[in-house]
Amino acid sequence: MRMGNMIPKFFGRLIKRDVTTSDEQVRTYRKAAEQGDAGSQRFLGSYFSLGLDGRQDHAEAAKWYRKAAEQGDAKAQFFLAGCYESGNGVQQNGTEAVKWYQKAAAQGNVEAQCCLGMCYANGDGVSEDVVEAYMWIKLAQEQDEERASKALDLVRSLLTLEQLLETETRYAEFRKLHHSGHQTEKDQRISKIDSEAAISSTAAPAGEQRAKTLGERIAERLGDTADEAQVKSIADKIRKEFEEKGAAALARIKTRRANVQKF
Repeated sequence: MRMGNMIPKFFGRLIKRDVTTSDEQVRTYRKAAEQGDAGSQRFLGSYFSLGLDGRQDHAEAAKWYRKAAEQGDAKAQFFLAGCYESGNGVQQNGTEAVKWYQKAAAQGNVEAQCCLGMCYANGDGVSEDVVEAYMWIKLAQEQDEERASKALDLVRSLLTLEQLLETETRYAEFRKLHHSGHQTEKDQRISKIDSEAAISSTAAPAGEQRAKTLGERIAERLGDTADEAQVKSIADKIRKEFEEKGAAALARIKTRRANVQKF
């Protein structure tokens, strides 16, 4: 049973998501790309792949993807793998496609993990190995990838009970190694957001301490003439301001975290 190629379904959409342009932006990105910036190099690859200057140039796209991919840019590695799988801008080569999928997948790129799993399932560019296919697609599924869930069901249907047990063992071993060294792209974003939340959650205690300190300073400065009600009013205002800012920040962070988990 051969499983369908996933690239045509979403490769183009992912490239479009990667590019927003204006003439000034393109000039800026090109200058940065020529100076070696990987993100700008990937941008130019997508720019030429889509033909946003009026003409598609897949060879030029692949050239810029390669420059970024060789610097370790996971998205560029995925896009370059797609070039090799489809034969856009380079000679079609399944082995090279798998090589770049592996590099991107190892960095947690979910699309690369899906495609690498499909390559193993179909034996495209690599020896067919449904156990390895299951492992990579399951890693992708961890990131709430809908396509991964569908592919995982298909791969699971190809496995014997013994193979299914082997996949779970291999998956657990790989996941332990994979996540002990670094996090996936999505995990990194969530960790960063959680760090921001932890900082914002200190706003109320910080406001309490600031209000207390200010109240003490006012009382000390005014001495016997200090108006206790006025000092308390100022302190309460500061405390409330910190609490409101902290609550607003936490609400925004909560929304961002939910969006990251969703996609």
